[in-house]
Amino acid sequence: MKFVLYTVAILLIVPLILSGLLYIRSYRISDYLTLDTARNDSGKWNHLQRGLYTGRGRFIYYIRPWATYREAGHPPKTGWNLAHYAPTDPDTAFPNYSTGHGRFGFWILKDYWIDGSRAVVIPFWAPTILSLVLAIPTLILARRTAVKAYRKEHGLCRSCGYDLRETTERCPECGREMIKTIPTSEAPAPH
Repeated sequence: MKFVLYTVAILLIVPLILSGLLYIRSYRISDYLTLDTARNDSGKWNHLQRGLYTGRGRFIYYIRPWATYREAGHPPKTGWNLAHYAPTDPDTAFPNYSTGHGRFGFWILKDYWIDGSRAVVIPFWAPTILSLVLAIPTLILARRTAVKAYRKEHGLCRSCGYDLRETTERCPECGREMIKTIPTSEAPAPH
């Protein structure tokens, strides 16, 4: 159980660290990561671009479709692209940013470039706080589970950690009633 809890806690701490570092980085450099895909429909190429853009304390996830016509044998360029720019605000990179719907730094943008384009603006404080709120109780629970397992394994009181090897009924330190288990090697054989 403690292994599972520690694994979950580590998996929650990684996004906390990443979002914190990206938050700080967004004030120095704007990163732009895109994935371009294209599908051929009888001579017409339907493109779909998905992207992440960081800028001054927030990041934007967007989807932008468009269509082009190309000659046979000349497919469009697809794949991952990563670019870095001077730090910019989302309203500079995304036209009509201020006409979206949102509160507390969150925004939803529809049809901002062409029909069918969508974007979601998320402030970096949101994933940072969310991962922090989830990681701290998980770490506390994992620590408690590990301490109780250690105390049980070494014959200590599960409540206070007092050495109980010479005690038979109650912990002399905290008064907790003892639960004695008979080890399998010392169990009486059936007659």
